[in-house]
Amino acid sequence: MKIKFQKFRLITFFQILNSSVSFFSPKPLILGILLLFFGVNDVMGQVTEGFESGLPSSYPTGTVNVTLGSGTWSITNVIAGSTGVNSGSKSAQLRSVTGSQITTPTISGGVGTISFYVTASTTSGAYQVNISSDNGSTWSAAPGSPFTISTTKTLRTITVNNYNVNKIQIYRTDATIYVDDFSTTTNPINGTIASNEYGTHTDGNNQQSSSTGTWYMTSDASNLYVGISGANTTQGAILYLDKSPIVPVNGGTNSDGTLVGNNYDGSSFANLPFRADLVVYFKDGYQEYRTSNGSNGWSNATTSGMTYNSSGGNVREIAIPWSVIGGRPTAYNWFGYVAYSGGGAYASVPTENPGSGGGLIIGTSATWDRYYTVSTTSTMPFSRKSYTFTSASDVSSFGSISAYDFTMNSSGRYISRTGNVSGNWTISGDLIVGAGTIYLGSGGSGYGTTSISGNLNILGGTFNMDQTTGALSVSGNVSVSSGATLTLSGTVGGDLSVSGNWSNNGTFNCSNRQVVFAGSTAQTLSGTNTFDYLKINNSAGVTLQASTPITINSNLDLTSGKLTLGANNLTLLQAATATNASSTSYIVTNSSGALVKNSVGNSATSFPVGLTSSYTPLSITNTGTSNTLSLIVSSPPSNAVTDATKIVNLEWNVNAASSGAVTSIDFNWNASNQGAAYSTSGTGELGNYTSGPNYAITSIGTMAAQSKSVTGIALSSGNNKLVLGNTNSIYAVPTIATTGTLVAVNTTYGTASANTSFSVSGSNLSSNISINPPAGYQISTSSTFASNVGTNGSPITLTPTSGSVSATTIYVRISETTGVGTYSGNIVLTSTGATTVNVPTVSSTVSAAAPTLGTFSNITKNFGDSNFTLTAPTSNSSGAFTYHQQLLPRKRQMGIIVQQALQPH
Repeated sequence: MKIKFQKFRLITFFQILNSSVSFFSPKPLILGILLLFFGVNDVMGQVTEGFESGLPSSYPTGTVNVTLGSGTWSITNVIAGSTGVNSGSKSAQLRSVTGSQITTPTISGGVGTISFYVTASTTSGAYQVNISSDNGSTWSAAPGSPFTISTTKTLRTITVNNYNVNKIQIYRTDATIYVDDFSTTTNPINGTIASNEYGTHTDGNNQQSSSTGTWYMTSDASNLYVGISGANTTQGAILYLDKSPIVPVNGGTNSDGTLVGNNYDGSSFANLPFRADLVVYFKDGYQEYRTSNGSNGWSNATTSGMTYNSSGGNVREIAIPWSVIGGRPTAYNWFGYVAYSGGGAYASVPTENPGSGGGLIIGTSATWDRYYTVSTTSTMPFSRKSYTFTSASDVSSFGSISAYDFTMNSSGRYISRTGNVSGNWTISGDLIVGAGTIYLGSGGSGYGTTSISGNLNILGGTFNMDQTTGALSVSGNVSVSSGATLTLSGTVGGDLSVSGNWSNNGTFNCSNRQVVFAGSTAQTLSGTNTFDYLKINNSAGVTLQASTPITINSNLDLTSGKLTLGANNLTLLQAATATNASSTSYIVTNSSGALVKNSVGNSATSFPVGLTSSYTPLSITNTGTSNTLSLIVSSPPSNAVTDATKIVNLEWNVNAASSGAVTSIDFNWNASNQGAAYSTSGTGELGNYTSGPNYAITSIGTMAAQSKSVTGIALSSGNNKLVLGNTNSIYAVPTIATTGTLVAVNTTYGTASANTSFSVSGSNLSSNISINPPAGYQISTSSTFASNVGTNGSPITLTPTSGSVSATTIYVRISETTGVGTYSGNIVLTSTGATTVNVPTVSSTVSAAAPTLGTFSNITKNFGDSNFTLTAPTSNSSGAFTYHQQLLPRKRQMGIIVQQALQPH
């Protein structure tokens, strides 16, 4: 903030500089005066440096930063010198080599003048003074630079008067240069506007002129600086400012600012083009500002805190502290004019507002629609002229316009180009519809085009291209919010091209016109959308966002770039086609989203799909029942194949809405999709996996390189997962094979029979072979039955290697424990997916063995003892022998043991 005391300090400094040399001769005195008036680091952005300490005594390597009394300077080939000293004992010595330079710290508040003493080591010394407004990123020559200098010490004073300058550089170009007592002043508010004092003094930059006055503007971190020339300084200049622009700019609530003006000299506004936070009124003898009060009105006037001056007549300047609105805004909107008694206005800016060409009574119900948008702190204050519809009634026959932002936010009102109005609309920023309707024209054929360099943002209301023949192009995003409507033209020529992203959460009427995605960087598309004609013309591609199904009524033109579906379906209705697809422009089915084509019948229908990195389309002709088909191509196949090295490593999942489709399909792929062992000349097969458990296999003859036509493919209702490959690479039926014939193996009880045998092998197996003999039999892979023995209910298994079991002999016999009888039945061989194989045995008999009795020892038995039992002495007896005693008549008293029975039991 600049105050009059600060200006006094500046004037005093200039008085000192202009005094006689004898005044400066006592060096301590001048240094003391400098420190008194400016200090080491002046808070107003002034820099004063005597180079008495901080510079090195030897030349440093490269560019380095040094801390001097006034702050951090940047030096290259500079040391403390003793030549050219004006005060103190040292100077800054710039070495006589290319690139020697010294640069100030960052300066705030701009620069009014630059002063320093300079001397050269020879009579042909030369140097340049450069100034920067971007902290040294770019440099320009200061007024009058470059300069020459001799060995005579000279005071160099350069008038800059530029609020934007924030760094100064002295660059040596010839001889050794000595600099001392460097100082700057801030840019004064003195009622005089010097050349480029506010920056670039050309219309559209830091200046805007009209026949009735010229406005100037710049700013820094502390102040907004405004100058006006050509207008009577006794009449009030008025500036309205919006410190925090919202979208739409005149939307929001009263907490966002005020929509009505304040009455100054009988002039005011019934409807401002934005919600203003500040209004400033300034003229000779009186200045005030007011801020919005949160109730669509203004605070009481504050008449202090600003710095104002005029030169009398027609030039005035004012510094408005940003602190009055809470600090420097990152962006703001503004407009201004000069008022005169009775509600008059002139010198208005932007000049499209009334009054710029001469005095005009606007009264207290003015509705100006033009203002300036300052989007960043580096935006030129007069470079972006915006428009807001502020009329209380509809506007027809709206002609051409050039604006930065264009806002329509008046409920129940419309703008129309009806009546064959020619001329283009050129919007450099955004076109915003918050309420009301924009019609681009009807009833003619001469309408101009509409180009929007920023975004088309339809927050509410309607943007209707009506019947315009002029195209609409949007370089930014197109967004249609819930409750809003976008309608394309109903006339040829009224197409829409968008280079940014597309988001539709409202209503979109395609009106038989084309939407072109024509960006140069990747674009996204979201919302539920139906297009009549959709064109992809962006080599960087377009991606559908979550929950974004698309329907095409007429044509999908894939001129350039890929359309990536994600989890979203893209549906081509019955009459719709997809054209111009190529290896660089097609539909990517990278998730669950499918390309859907309604009513596929007996004509070739293109499905231009592929992976992210390869184009793998199908062409389908349905000779069966007309059907809606959807297609997703993915890699690798979702179900296991027999040999992945011999297939085309893709799965084309064709989903049929109903049964009855019989199709001929042209498959296409790339060499990179083929397995390492795939043979383009080998025989092939088509696998179709529906509900499982296995692929249905169709032989398709000799394969080809990257294309194959297959006829007669019957599609089941639902998913048909189609895979191509060489024969037996997709799916081969597991097979169990046996050789050899068994013979009868009769035996006697207690003795195992002789062996008989057969051989078993397996191919394409996914599990073990189980071998289960009938009751009474034993089987083994060992001829001695020493190991791996199986019986009925306890089979043996053979484990495949890489799906195969090599020929293995299976030995068969009747067990020694098998009871007497006749035995037969099948040896059953099984494996998952394989046909069960039965190997019949030949009827075989187990005979009973003849009983034998061994020798018993003598037995002594006394008369009268009880019966007793003897156990058979041999291992093949089947029972015990029981002996009974028989008594003789009493008269025969000698006891005799008699065998009564010898029967096993």
